[in-house]
Amino acid sequence: MLNSYFLLFIPGADFVAKKANRKKNSKARHKKNSPSSIATTNAADVTRLLERALEYFRRDEFFRAENIYRKVLDHDPVNEDALHFIGMIYTQNEQHAELVKRYDRALIKDPKSVSIYNNRGISLVYQREFWLAIASFERALDISPDDADTHTNLGGAFNRIGEYEKSLEHYKKAVSISPLHTEAHYNLGNTYRKLKCFDEAVACFNRALAIDPQHKDAFYNLCLISRNVCDWSRYQEFEREMLRRAQTAKSMLMPFNLLSWCDDPEVQLACARNYIDDIIPLNTPRLDTVPELANGRVKIGYLSSDFRQHVVAQLIVELFELHDRDKFEVFAFSHGPEDGSELSARLVKAVDHFIAVGHLSDSDVARLIQQQEIAILVDLNGHSKGARTRILALRPAPIQINYLGYIGTMGASFIDYVVVDKTAVPAEMQPFFSEKLLQLPCYMVHDSQRVIASETMTRAEAGLPEAGFVYCCFNNSYKITPKVFDIWMRCLLAVPDSVLWLVEESEALQRNLRQEAESRGVNSARLIFAARILPAQHLARLRLADLFLDTLIYNAGATACDALWAGLPVLTCQGNSFVARMGGGLVSAAGVPELVVDTLSEYERLAVELADKRADKFGLLQSLRERLITQRGASLLFDSQRFCNELEKSYLDIWAQWLESQASMESSVHDSAIHKVMLNDAIALHQQGELDGAERGYRSLLKMNPSEANALHLLGTIQAQRGRVSEAIDLYHQAININPQLTGAYNNLGVALYGRGHYQQASESFRQAVELMPNAESCFNLGNCLYELKKYDEAILLYQQALEINPHHVQASINLKASMKVIS
Repeated sequence: MLNSYFLLFIPGADFVAKKANRKKNSKARHKKNSPSSIATTNAADVTRLLERALEYFRRDEFFRAENIYRKVLDHDPVNEDALHFIGMIYTQNEQHAELVKRYDRALIKDPKSVSIYNNRGISLVYQREFWLAIASFERALDISPDDADTHTNLGGAFNRIGEYEKSLEHYKKAVSISPLHTEAHYNLGNTYRKLKCFDEAVACFNRALAIDPQHKDAFYNLCLISRNVCDWSRYQEFEREMLRRAQTAKSMLMPFNLLSWCDDPEVQLACARNYIDDIIPLNTPRLDTVPELANGRVKIGYLSSDFRQHVVAQLIVELFELHDRDKFEVFAFSHGPEDGSELSARLVKAVDHFIAVGHLSDSDVARLIQQQEIAILVDLNGHSKGARTRILALRPAPIQINYLGYIGTMGASFIDYVVVDKTAVPAEMQPFFSEKLLQLPCYMVHDSQRVIASETMTRAEAGLPEAGFVYCCFNNSYKITPKVFDIWMRCLLAVPDSVLWLVEESEALQRNLRQEAESRGVNSARLIFAARILPAQHLARLRLADLFLDTLIYNAGATACDALWAGLPVLTCQGNSFVARMGGGLVSAAGVPELVVDTLSEYERLAVELADKRADKFGLLQSLRERLITQRGASLLFDSQRFCNELEKSYLDIWAQWLESQASMESSVHDSAIHKVMLNDAIALHQQGELDGAERGYRSLLKMNPSEANALHLLGTIQAQRGRVSEAIDLYHQAININPQLTGAYNNLGVALYGRGHYQQASESFRQAVELMPNAESCFNLGNCLYELKKYDEAILLYQQALEINPHHVQASINLKASMKVIS
């Protein structure tokens, strides 16, 4: 599911015109300044500084851009360009509190700024201070009641706290003010979707797409609703487009939304990787914790938004209770809502430390996990609703595991393992996972204390016929495909008096499936829809069914466990991906592998034969039901203690492997220390001008470690000093190939190439040096190359950058004037 979209104000044409007028009418005297200073009154200098900051921003040199924006804002707190871009930088770095302070200072000078109140509200939303954000947006509306953007933002804030009716009110107001406001239409649709008003939601998403046909979120939600209500009128069109986008960079397709459309694990991996690339910045810092054992115990942390009345909590609560406290200390980090349920209270008691972190930023949560010295962090969300993936991207724990909430690969380098079983994910599927496979006999945990109500309703009370075979499927409706529904309808036609029992999700779902049944020649009255009821009662009523029919390509997970726990046989067909094979793993682990098939034709044949009293396999169904009940406690699926033991063994194994890798690293560090001494000795000789001794030192080190990039680079400088430029260039390239972050090698390579007149190649090398670590010399050198290439505008920027770093760089100042003279 997709979260509400918040608008970030960007100065528009009107602002640019006002800025131009101020510049034109300004009577302030022009005052010359060095590039690193700022005039107190001169608009032209401020404009030049902002242009330079924007250049840094575009090159991802955010620290340098931020320094300029701060200088501008210290002089002019309401400069919208500086506020906007420093806002983007602070938001990326999660410096939301600092940003709010900036906005507060700006509001002292301009208390009527709608844009500042809006962006202030957005920053408060990021801090999860929703009511303060609402107050900020409402203040903006006091100033400008008909601002569509503000109404959209306020609707988003109410959405975050579950005040959907108020959210609808402001989204409707936004689209009435601005009928072409794409985001308002999209968010209005998203809110209708949450309220299960699917017809209204579809209309809103279609309007958003009519305005902006490339609106990704509107398209994805339209596809999601079509599956939720089983409206298959555009199924093939949506399927083709989803598969295309899944393999397209910057598609922002959430991997969870792909699972019900695609059974190709290679495509699923590509989609997950693209999504991670989209949502996790490349420069995300790593905490890289090295925890210590507390009293010899390994600290395990479980991270989730679902420690409440939720299927994940239902499945995992007993595991928390069973963990061996002599070996493990168990933490739960909850970043979701609290519901005060009995299950929630049980979860709190089941762990050693239950820590609510929903109010904290991703960075703060990661630092808290690091401070607790968690050795193994288990993410129970994956790519599902409520995920906060950036917490894991910050690497707060040395070992991080994907488990339970998302049945697929994360596609993330910062997730080390995924918990699977050998049936659902055999070893040959490893290439389709970014994580290492942590294979257990059964991947799904279960609560063996789950209660089945003692009283079971009658078939009549459940709306079922007293006689006749009852097929059922209580999977979420988005898992049902036209192909599987075709098979179900043929089963009903083949088995007289049989019915299909489904979960009641919405009126739209019932209407569409009844129409689909009639179009296949089946009386729609043979489809029975069951309302959702309490878990214990639901488990009891499952006994009224004869056979659970699983879906493909997205198998049953927890719903299959429910059925098998209640003694209801589950027929499942295995596909190609984890999510299309998990049903087979669960059914096999429950002790009834006869109900796992490999093709849909086998699935259909067996579904009919098990229901046909004339068929040989009719008696098999009753024996399978008896086996499920009598062997339930001893099966792999429902033996919670055995599962816990297997999982804990895996935890200890991977922890031991990590400790071994740390020991190996320490040994490597020792060797590295020796190499460092040799390198420093050679450098000392080099600095004293003893080139022969320095060269012998570098070559001795390279015999011991041919991959010592610094030695290769410095040996290259000696060759350059001796006039052997070709050898020097070759050594610089070797050093860079080993260590692409070696700034000095890029700079010296550029010097060598420049000396030979290869200005284009030299500029590429100097540019790499500037991007890695800008200093006055590398900027000056790059400026010289650009000057020789007659790219005078770019050369001017580089000379200015050199002077900003070192205002006393005489040659940069001379060359800057020369470049400006050429342009003039």
